[in-house]
Amino acid sequence: MENVKEKEFKLREDLNEIVESIKLKTRKTSFGTLSECIVKLYNGEEIIFSDRNKLYDLFRSFIITGQNGFVKSKKLVDEFKVDEEGNVTGVYTCVKYELANGEVYRLFPKDYSSNTMIKNYYDFYVKNYKKEGKK
Repeated sequence: MENVKEKEFKLREDLNEIVESIKLKTRKTSFGTLSECIVKLYNGEEIIFSDRNKLYDLFRSFIITGQNGFVKSKKLVDEFKVDEEGNVTGVYTCVKYELANGEVYRLFPKDYSSNTMIKNYYDFYVKNYKKEGKK
């Protein structure tokens, strides 16, 4: 049965089109080493996503143990927020990593304002580039 609320919320199925690259990086801070996911957009702007799941360390463990091809896909996506009863309550934006072993990890923007920035850049892209077929 289709969830009635899903009709109220729209997913941007083409959101990843505005992405030039997605990379996990570390940087030194006064508190130690911080890993984060940098999403570089079509216009050179960068949005930072928190690596609370320690994906950088996980991927490093794959590399150290001689494994490769462990990332199946990585994308900037919209997904539905669902409550305990299975009702759609909203939409969130995340970087979704799917691994070859079937595991899925989601990274969320570091700052709440990043969601609005992504919306602004996406809307600008759709208005100015997508209709004309150029990037």
